[in-house]
Amino acid sequence: MAVGLDVPGRGSAAFERHPDLAVLETADDGPEAWIGAGQALQRLLLEATGHGVVASFANQPLEDAWLRTEVAAGAAHHGHPRMVLRMGYATARPPAAPRRPLDEVVRYADA
Repeated sequence: MAVGLDVPGRGSAAFERHPDLAVLETADDGPEAWIGAGQALQRLLLEATGHGVVASFANQPLEDAWLRTEVAAGAAHHGHPRMVLRMGYATARPPAAPRRPLDEVVRYADA
């Protein structure tokens, strides 16, 4: 969490001291690749959660063209970087997100 930018009511999690960084890349740069990157990110986050791994986004380097080139070179792959993730095991479990009761969000059709 950025110092002085905390959001009231939003929980936080402390990361391990040496997390891993992951760069999600696509081979192409176009709408199909962007959709594929989103699908890959969804799968990655679901799988990580299932294994107790937490992630946060660290995309600031991708917002600058020069840094984006550096990220692509440093990732040791050939592609277009789409997302930088910091991943690791949380030292404490954050509070569960509030959920509405199922009957408030699901409507059943009459059979």
